Amino acid sequence: MAVALAPPPTYAELANRLGMPESTLRSHVTRLRMRYREVLQADVRRTVETEAQAQEELHDLLRVLTES
Repeated sequence: MAVALAPPPTYAELANRLGMPESTLRSHVTRLRMRYREVLQADVRRTVETEAQAQEELHDLLRVLTES
């Protein structure tokens, strides 16, 4: 049985809760995403032998995470 999830809050709602301008929140989220991407790519590269294998692993991970 699937549980219905509430939609995520908007940037405006989150910024209000955190007491910061929405533009600042968006900037923080952008930096966080970039850093997460760097760390994930580095971790995957440590588990394979070639860059092609790393790219394939990342592609497969993205596919699994975005499948419905």
